[in-house]
Amino acid sequence: MADDSLSNKLESLLRDYGLKIDGVSIDPRGSAKTAPAARPRPPAEPPAESEQASPAPLKPREPAPAPLRILPGPAAPKPSLRTVEPENPELPADGGRLPSRQGGAGMRGPVLASAIAAAFLIAVAAGGMLLWPRHQPPPAPAPTHRSFALPREKLFGLVLKEGILYAASAEDQLLEKIDPATGRVLGSEKFWNPSPAGLAWGDGFFWSSDRETGYIYRHKNDASKAPERVYMKLKGKPSTLYYDGGELWAANTLDDEADRYAVGPGPRYDLTIKARYPLRGAIPAGLYFSGGHLWVLDALTRRLIRYDTREGRKPRKIDSAELDGYLPLRSEAAGLALDTEKGVLWLLAQNPSVLQRFALDALFKK
Repeated sequence: MADDSLSNKLESLLRDYGLKIDGVSIDPRGSAKTAPAARPRPPAEPPAESEQASPAPLKPREPAPAPLRILPGPAAPKPSLRTVEPENPELPADGGRLPSRQGGAGMRGPVLASAIAAAFLIAVAAGGMLLWPRHQPPPAPAPTHRSFALPREKLFGLVLKEGILYAASAEDQLLEKIDPATGRVLGSEKFWNPSPAGLAWGDGFFWSSDRETGYIYRHKNDASKAPERVYMKLKGKPSTLYYDGGELWAANTLDDEADRYAVGPGPRYDLTIKARYPLRGAIPAGLYFSGGHLWVLDALTRRLIRYDTREGRKPRKIDSAELDGYLPLRSEAAGLALDTEKGVLWLLAQNPSVLQRFALDALFKK
């Protein structure tokens, strides 16, 4: 009983001083922290008189223990990636291998070198993308073909005069002036011919053929464009004309042949036949001659055919270009004009009336 009373008194004394052995905690980051004091318990009921013992002598009050602190020790050495080999390693007596370094140190060097090399290559590649000019695709080529719808129907015969295209109207007896770059009609001029079929320009005059009579007219170079000369004796009824600067070429849609005439000085009957060139099935809807080469627009196949006429009266076919896919399905080839210096071809079609512009190098590209 005496021990229990002493124990109760000791716990009461500890509560009075706020001390509890279990409440002391140590914080590794700094000073020791003391747990908060526990709530005071309600005082225990006093023992019975029979169980009360004589009071024990009070112990002198002891000072509260100082809070514990953990002082930081010396800093641990940082691990180094560099390893030091002994200057003169001694081989084992039994001839075996030297003991390897700890923790895979033998592979750490090559792995680290590979990582550094990879990082360097990535940096070089990234810098190259910034400094090296990006690849630019080549510009799109200029259009090699253009098509222009013309407002007037039944135009025929296409000629290039002083940078302007001209086509004749079979119904209205007019000459249409056309911009060769845009296909825009610039204006109209009077042009007398009761039933025109072919058109040419040369020697300072317009030339045309009469579909009904087969005559060829040379027109005045004025606003009236009235015929000043009439050429009557020709083979057949020419529907296609071309003047090469000294001689007149003529062909008709009934013959696969082109005829070449010398123009005399007289007012009548002064066209003299010089040569006839069989075209072997090609029906000319347009003619052009330059440098010994004859260009023929075939009305049947809608092809542009080149012939070499320098070997005699039988022209040799050089090559051809397909034009059928560029023309409306039921249209008819009605005229041809070329500018060999600029490498441009113009093609006239009827029903509907359409002007086509081509680049020659694209048409005859091998």
